[in-house]
Amino acid sequence: MKKYNEHTDQEAARKLGKYAWLSFCGEDTEATMRRADERFKTLAYIIAAATLLLLVLGYCTSGSGKTPAERLIRNEYGGDARDISVNVSASYGDVTLEKELELRVNSRALTEEEAQLLLDSCEEYIRTEVIVTDHVSSDLSLPERSPDGLVEISWHSGDPSRLGDDGTVDLLEIPRLCAVELRAEMRIEHFVRELSFVIEISEGDPRESMNRSLDLLAEELSSEDGGISMELPDERDGIDIQWSFPGKEVPWELLPLAAFVLLAVYFGRYDPEEKRMRKKASEFEREIPSMTLQLILLLNAGLVVSAAFDEIIDKNSGSGSPLYAALENVRDKAEGENLSFISELYVFANTTGCRDFIRLSSLILDHSNRGSELAGKLEKERAQLWSSRLSAAKARTKEAETKLCFPLMLLLCVLVVISAAPALMTM
Repeated sequence: MKKYNEHTDQEAARKLGKYAWLSFCGEDTEATMRRADERFKTLAYIIAAATLLLLVLGYCTSGSGKTPAERLIRNEYGGDARDISVNVSASYGDVTLEKELELRVNSRALTEEEAQLLLDSCEEYIRTEVIVTDHVSSDLSLPERSPDGLVEISWHSGDPSRLGDDGTVDLLEIPRLCAVELRAEMRIEHFVRELSFVIEISEGDPRESMNRSLDLLAEELSSEDGGISMELPDERDGIDIQWSFPGKEVPWELLPLAAFVLLAVYFGRYDPEEKRMRKKASEFEREIPSMTLQLILLLNAGLVVSAAFDEIIDKNSGSGSPLYAALENVRDKAEGENLSFISELYVFANTTGCRDFIRLSSLILDHSNRGSELAGKLEKERAQLWSSRLSAAKARTKEAETKLCFPLMLLLCVLVVISAAPALMTM
């Protein structure tokens, strides 16, 4: 404690002095304080180095390393505008004002030379990729802008009923010779250039044209409200039309579904009974330790095995327990056929397939004439039965936890959707 009081660090003495008694437990307080000092120095060096590094990075990245003149240079036409910060020092008479302003540097204005180059590029695009042939037999795909998005393109057809401004081609009742003028107007700001094409339309697959004609007919018929009854035309644009109404039809698709349900019911017809019987067998097995305890108590009270079973059966008669009902039936069978109850119990146990009950009946059969010895062995057997029953209960608990995982996963998914929905709706 003397060496500790000689330490010059009063803060350390204030915080660690109350633990000085740990020196009697082998704690080196001076080494503890040295480690604390070394840890502080290391952290101080790290913080100082990180601060210096951030200052250098902030200085190097501020202004993107550009001179004031470079920051004011505009981007090429079509480029993105950018925001810059400018410090302003203003004076008016004796009054001075310093302020930081945010300026937006827009891209350069379009020159005539640049406009002509862009129009040339757009014209080449139209001639090489859009109007590659002057003979068509299907719809044309007419773009509204150049690939770079700078030039706006508008299309004008000399015969919109045959070749629409959107490139749709009507192949119905097409004449033998059909040529339509198609003009493309390219515009970028106030610079305009036009291209003209003569498109020859030949016969092709008329399905698209038929669909458009029938859709237009449906719109026209739906907009009419005159007359007592709606009149349905037999012909339109050279298309022969036959009208029919859907009548009553037998839903044959229900037959496979009914067959599937019937097969499912057939193969699962015993499932409810199996479930009920499995539950009853489980109740039977759960009652074995309790019955064994009653048998031990009665044997210790001086009763023989058969008398002890008679007492157990009479006491639990009418309880609804499957075990005691089975024991009563075994006793009635043994009395009716003048057989030994213990032997019949062993025979019955082998039919149940329950290993615990078979082992118990075998033990009773082998030691039925040794009352005290049988009681001791039954006591050990009862302990084992209760252990097995506890293990089975633990297994059922784990099974229940496993079954609960799926609902919990669904709940988690719902919570994630609820949490993420506001963010997704604002995107």
